Amino acid sequence: MPKNRSIRFALPILLSLYAISISQARAEEQDLSSSDIDRMVQSIWKSKGIEPVGPASASEYLRRVYFDLTGLPPSLDETESFLQSTDPDKRSKLVSELLSDPAYGAHRADVLMGEIIEGRILNRRLPEESFRKYFESSFNQDKPYDQMVRELISASGDSAENGATYLVVTHQANPEDMTGTVTRLFNGTQYRCFQCHDDKFGDWKQTDFWGTAAFFARTDIRPNERMENRLVSVLIQDRKNGEGVIPEGGVTPALNGLSKEERKKTRRQMLMEERKNPVAPSFLGEPVRVGKNENRREVLAKLMTSPENELFARSAANRVWADMFGKGLIEPVDDIYDKDAGEWEPLLDSLAKELVRSGHSLKTLYRLIANTQTYQLTSESDEDSEDLASVFARSRMRAHAPEVLLDSILMTTQGEEAFQKRQQKMDSKGPRDRILEKFTFAFGNDEGSRVLSFEATIPQALMMMNDPIIERALKPTPDSSLGRVVRETANPRERVRLVYLSALSREPLEGEMNDALAYLREVEGGRQAPLLVADSGDRSDRRSKKRFQRMNKQMEPYQDLLWALMNTSEFLYNH
Repeated sequence: MPKNRSIRFALPILLSLYAISISQARAEEQDLSSSDIDRMVQSIWKSKGIEPVGPASASEYLRRVYFDLTGLPPSLDETESFLQSTDPDKRSKLVSELLSDPAYGAHRADVLMGEIIEGRILNRRLPEESFRKYFESSFNQDKPYDQMVRELISASGDSAENGATYLVVTHQANPEDMTGTVTRLFNGTQYRCFQCHDDKFGDWKQTDFWGTAAFFARTDIRPNERMENRLVSVLIQDRKNGEGVIPEGGVTPALNGLSKEERKKTRRQMLMEERKNPVAPSFLGEPVRVGKNENRREVLAKLMTSPENELFARSAANRVWADMFGKGLIEPVDDIYDKDAGEWEPLLDSLAKELVRSGHSLKTLYRLIANTQTYQLTSESDEDSEDLASVFARSRMRAHAPEVLLDSILMTTQGEEAFQKRQQKMDSKGPRDRILEKFTFAFGNDEGSRVLSFEATIPQALMMMNDPIIERALKPTPDSSLGRVVRETANPRERVRLVYLSALSREPLEGEMNDALAYLREVEGGRQAPLLVADSGDRSDRRSKKRFQRMNKQMEPYQDLLWALMNTSEFLYNH
């Protein structure tokens, strides 16, 4: 009996211990939740005695999450549907819808392609169809991020068939340029700082930069296909030989522009240097043995995305957080080597681990963050905005990237079919590309860096007020957003409401409504001429022309209202 009794009592204890161990194991494997993120953030606020601002309104959150996940504002229909919904889960459902929208992949493609090209001017401008298709499909399918990076680093073949060649193509297979970009984007390390000399502020040596560049030393790019004397594709291959060297001055001499004899002489000198002083491949300062038949870029791609390289996941997680908040947990986002996030380190570590656990799913991180209470705080506050925003206790006002602002104008006005809309990507420079260049000049910055503060310039203000691009976008047509406003209702109050919803994704305040109605009365009374008057266009049918002229006349004061709203910070900034 004692023995049986012992077993009888021991069994529940063993089962209980087993259940606890299973529970602990599952807890360790459990997905990171949005609530977990909020708890980590709130613990820091509590330790600092910080009281966060209140939650964002439905319209504020709607506009913010649309811009952050798709780079576009919500349409009038989408705005009205969301604001009228009483579903308590409408925000989380919206996040899932946006992550499934093709515009998500298009936006992420814009961002990453822009970060890869980093403002450089391409001597060879190739059709972008294959490149955009690669990036957009990769993001929309939620291709594992580590896989995508491996493909970008090691890509070869015809650029028209393999869009992953974008990295090599845009850098013209230049080893030092590719080294600087790859380490900056995917390792959060500024290798450029020790390209020409040893790092003056750290332990990096010039040989560390050129040791990484040696992985690209055998990459070759050459013209492949032409169409009507225009290059439409290049071929990326890797030679069986070629070594990395440290060129004089730390910059590989450019062969373009040299005479035939000078090119031959320079090539001979480079070959001699390869034989005499080759630089062996290394990664993060550690030598790497590469087999004779191994592709060096493939070796680097595996090292870069290896679980042993914690920088990769940390850099990616930090960038995703910065995408959603306008500021990384470590700043700047491309210089995180040998740095921790201080009090934010547990959060960054959790995000990086979740990225790995999820199979490097970027959508997982974007979904988690978008559903946090922290992300859903308002941008409005009477207190010092920068102090609160620096600890994510208030949403930060962020300047739109030039392409986002342009698309926002086109989608808001729907003028002239929104300049053929953003979805139509041109193989060669099309109207949108030329307009975007102008926007980039006015609204971009020299280094493509992240804007962390609210600021506006005179050229930006003048462009939004006077540029023909804005006049063209606001040109009233029956199919434009203004045309729809006039068609749907004859009630001035309702028309003003629809203009506000179209431009700012919210209802006008009572004071704003009164001011708008007062202006409309002035225009109708003939005491003030409309600020913007557009040509009604050539209409052969007299009746149709008269109808359009009457509609155009009705649209003119609302055109002024829309133009005024588009010049507000509420329209120009993501908040």
